[in-house]
Amino acid sequence: MIKIRILCENYARKRYMLAEHGLSIWIETHNRNILFDTGQSGIFSLNARQAGVDISKADMAVLSHGHYDHTGGLPEFFKLNKHAPAYADEGAFHKRYNGNGEARINIGIPWLKDKNKEAYFERIIINKGLAEIDEDTFILGKIPSLVSFEEVPQNFYMDDGKGSISKDMITDEQMLIIRGKEGIYIFAGCSHAGVINGITHVIKQFPDKNIAGVIAGMHLNGVSDMRIQKTIRKLSDLNIKTVIPLHCTGMTAICEMKRLLGERCRIMNAGDEFVLEE
Repeated sequence: MIKIRILCENYARKRYMLAEHGLSIWIETHNRNILFDTGQSGIFSLNARQAGVDISKADMAVLSHGHYDHTGGLPEFFKLNKHAPAYADEGAFHKRYNGNGEARINIGIPWLKDKNKEAYFERIIINKGLAEIDEDTFILGKIPSLVSFEEVPQNFYMDDGKGSISKDMITDEQMLIIRGKEGIYIFAGCSHAGVINGITHVIKQFPDKNIAGVIAGMHLNGVSDMRIQKTIRKLSDLNIKTVIPLHCTGMTAICEMKRLLGERCRIMNAGDEFVLEE
């Protein structure tokens, strides 16, 4: 069994559920509870309480990358859960910005300035590529550029910690992979490297398994119509059973996916739940 509940998302439709620009997904399997991303604040925990989800029963958290809208709620997670580790890529902790010069905006991990950050790091496990973190559960990062029509957005910058600001290729992004009875399920936070790049990377690592589901922010908001169409065409060609576009995918791309993929595309907001497989 693999069941998901959206605890934080850009939109909310259910009564008493709150929305924010961010992502957090509660995942239940036959033997584990996983929190994938924590949104930008503690909203995920408020929505969890409304949904009857006990955060203290999470066995682990996975942080997709080092942006505020995916990591900001980690202190709240550690407050509610006293035992579970959180997995992050080795490069997640650089200072990160949207834009450069005087107009730049800090979009990195907000709690890096907290006086308690050392206590947080005691519970963070660093990942450096591919790791099996539990039975049939993996983290896969270091996503290469394999698809010509996808590229990392150009407006992101990073402080290397030595006083130098450079383009951020967001190489710290990692995906959560769950191997189910019906195939591989891929969870991605923003897919900055490109959702098809990510899927292609997974296929290379797990060549004997089909892709049963992609649950992801796909960062298609504001991209060209050509890229949206090529992305959807590739998702269709892969015959993925369940595609759930979230967060930064953008309303235009989400609507087009629903139109072209039909029942295979499921639109979900904060508070919604779905059984990926029994």
